[in-house]
Amino acid sequence: MRKLLATACAAALAAGCQALPAGPADGPVAGRLRGPEAGWPLQAKTGQAEGAAAVPAGAPSLTGMVDFGPPAGRFRGQALITEVANAATVSLIDAVAGNTVASSVTEASGAFVLTFGSFTPQANTTYMIEAVKGLAMGGAPNRPGAAVVRVRTLLLWDGGWKSLTNTTPGVGINVSLATTAIATIVSLKQSAGQSVALASLIGKVSGATFADAGTGLGATTDFAPVLTLVSNALTLDQDPVGSVAFDASKGQYRLTTGAPIVLAHSPAIPVPGGTLTLKGANFDAVVGRGTYFFGAVPAATWSVSADRTTATVAIPASAYSAPVTLMQPGGVRQTLVGFLKLKGTVGTLAGDGTAGFRDGEGTQARFNFPLRLAFDAAGNAYVADHWNHRIRKITPQGMVSTYAGTTEGFSNGSVATAQFDNPYGVGVDAAGNVYVADWQNHCIRKIGTDGQVTTAAGGPDLPDFVDGPAASARFNSPFSVNVNANGDLIVADRGNARVRKISGGNVTTLASGLSPMAGAVWADAAGNAYATTSDNSVGSINNRIWRITAAGAASLLAGSATGAAGYADGSGTGALFSEPYDLSVDAAGNAIVADLRNYRIRRVTPAGVASTITGDVAGFRDGNYGSALFEAPFGVTVHPDGSLYICDGQRIRVVTP
Repeated sequence: MRKLLATACAAALAAGCQALPAGPADGPVAGRLRGPEAGWPLQAKTGQAEGAAAVPAGAPSLTGMVDFGPPAGRFRGQALITEVANAATVSLIDAVAGNTVASSVTEASGAFVLTFGSFTPQANTTYMIEAVKGLAMGGAPNRPGAAVVRVRTLLLWDGGWKSLTNTTPGVGINVSLATTAIATIVSLKQSAGQSVALASLIGKVSGATFADAGTGLGATTDFAPVLTLVSNALTLDQDPVGSVAFDASKGQYRLTTGAPIVLAHSPAIPVPGGTLTLKGANFDAVVGRGTYFFGAVPAATWSVSADRTTATVAIPASAYSAPVTLMQPGGVRQTLVGFLKLKGTVGTLAGDGTAGFRDGEGTQARFNFPLRLAFDAAGNAYVADHWNHRIRKITPQGMVSTYAGTTEGFSNGSVATAQFDNPYGVGVDAAGNVYVADWQNHCIRKIGTDGQVTTAAGGPDLPDFVDGPAASARFNSPFSVNVNANGDLIVADRGNARVRKISGGNVTTLASGLSPMAGAVWADAAGNAYATTSDNSVGSINNRIWRITAAGAASLLAGSATGAAGYADGSGTGALFSEPYDLSVDAAGNAIVADLRNYRIRRVTPAGVASTITGDVAGFRDGNYGSALFEAPFGVTVHPDGSLYICDGQRIRVVTP
């Protein structure tokens, strides 16, 4: 393995080395394995280079220091230096030939001396100094199966030894996390077909800094991220040399082997104050090494199985639905569960609350007035991002991407070039096709699973009321679209104050005269449709929840007899709403209502009894049902697991019963 690694490193560095005279036939290499113990740096003994062991008089020497961690507070390793330094193997390796030239074992202080036999260093050859230690990890060090850590530096012969840390021959050579980072970068770049000349790197590392001028590497883009990953690998008792991967297409580095991996968790929806079991690999059993977080709330206690495949974490009573992360030593936070729902709580799945457009993970993403959403069979949410004129996709773990749409307008074609004009609502059929209520284009659009956008019904920029074949039918500002159990589309045709149905290529009117401003509609499993009327204009019959039978008969389910706005839980006309903007129906037949101007999520039973699930005054706050606040709850959709997804201002919130 060492020969393979050495050969790969050598191939990366051979270019750029000059042909130079060979040196003496033999001579010792001396140094000290050092770390962040008190009193760093140690004072050199009289007559020696700092940190060097005794060198025979007259013999050329390679003196230096192997440093497994700078002073406390700066990339300090959790693999303690007292464990690593004592009895570590230090070797000088000819990286071109893959041969170990000399090796030794350190003393308890970290001192070492490498003595050569018949070895002559050659110009135009890459060499490495590598220190290796098998960590104890609860048992004896260097035992079979023990975690192994390595640190390295790269050097060449120029009538004396030069390295990443020195340009003057004979000056002490440092082996550190920083030099390990550069050696790792070079190897990864070479594997990706990118060459780096060793000569350009000589003397470029000083402490924890890298002078990148003329090297072809970036201090910010290459060195800084890899130094962090190398340090983080060491703190996790992982091999710094073998734990970093490079994605050449993105120019990105990441920690790979040995990092905690979560393959499953249980229960699927736990409760605050309960426990979460994580199944996977590489969980760290050392107490105090890391901290589990539920959103911003840290867990106080946790345990790890002996084989490190299971972590059991106590969920804080104050936790709410959010990502589960692990804060590792060195400040690196790793996401273990992208979004964990907790019963009886409200959490933010996506959006940072600022209007804008940005794809990304969870609260790194941005929306501009998301209004309604719908789910596919895999649990992905499709969101009508109104003022961005796009349909966005959110995975169950909170990753946001653009599914279709570009700029404002009307254009069919591929999802990458299609245009929408202020889309208001979305629906998804059993096959995964997404339908869009394209409000200011006055039509219903279809985003097929083939990635093509077409017009399902209506005509662009032709607001009117016409039933009939889908191509010749006309809508006026369609507000929402929902797919019923038969695959029919139920549309709230707001400008026409009607509920329309698209079935078998024909458009018909299901109900009319609900108000001058028809709101959202939702179809239940029994074939009934539910609608909100949500305008507060004088004389309207709004602020109500309606039920419409499959035969088209509409009846008032809940809301004021006069359509007056207000807030009151109660039965039938005893309940009051204030601009109930959207609704969805759960498995029990309850209508779940986004009561916009009351800043609440309400439930209306099939008997018309209205109650408040969560929410109070206007604001933004995640937490339990009693403390959560909503800013502008426009849209609500029931997830198959019973949780509620809310389009709230510029965020997507999740309410978990």
